[in-house]
Amino acid sequence: FHRMLLSRFWIGHIPSTLELEKRLLLEKWGGLTNYSTAKIPITQNENDWVHTIVCPQSDLQKKRKTLVLVHGFGFSGVMFYKLLAELQKEATVYAVDMRGMGLSGRRQVKMKEREKFEEYLIEGIEEWRKNLEIDEFALVSHSLGGYMGALYSTKYPERVQKLILLSPAGLADRNECTDKSLEEVINSLGFVKRMLYQKVSEKQKIFKKQ
Repeated sequence: FHRMLLSRFWIGHIPSTLELEKRLLLEKWGGLTNYSTAKIPITQNENDWVHTIVCPQSDLQKKRKTLVLVHGFGFSGVMFYKLLAELQKEATVYAVDMRGMGLSGRRQVKMKEREKFEEYLIEGIEEWRKNLEIDEFALVSHSLGGYMGALYSTKYPERVQKLILLSPAGLADRNECTDKSLEEVINSLGFVKRMLYQKVSEKQKIFKKQ
């Protein structure tokens, strides 16, 4: 059942419908008791904010550390729910939802170039850091988040103490992949994966054909 709830974050449900699912995953199945959530503004736009799960370090006898977790494409920081209670023994943990994903704000943006999309997400992380006044941190990032984590670390190396990439993935330029090859890949997926791909494409508007 908890896997079904987690999948709801991936396929892009309306954020307001996910609050109960978030609490169930974090508390019932993740065993998390000491945490809070926050909406961290990125720009003046009222729909441009980053949802953040904050888990304060529980073992204060150990050296104070800061750990930031970044999820993959179209997902949410909630994906780390089974790890948070254990990780917060060693560090204050921030599990973020990237701009426009998970429980973060849904600012309307249009961009076709890969570079602009990369900058949009990278600068979102940096503005988030500034607003929380975090000087430096260890960064753990998964899939697309891993790709963005690598780019962020390259641009702001003074902010990243350690970088851990979990199955990092990138974005190819559209001219590097023909419509035919993309269609072949989609058709090779099973029914459920194909349905999820189509759902995410509709919601995120990133891989939608021009």
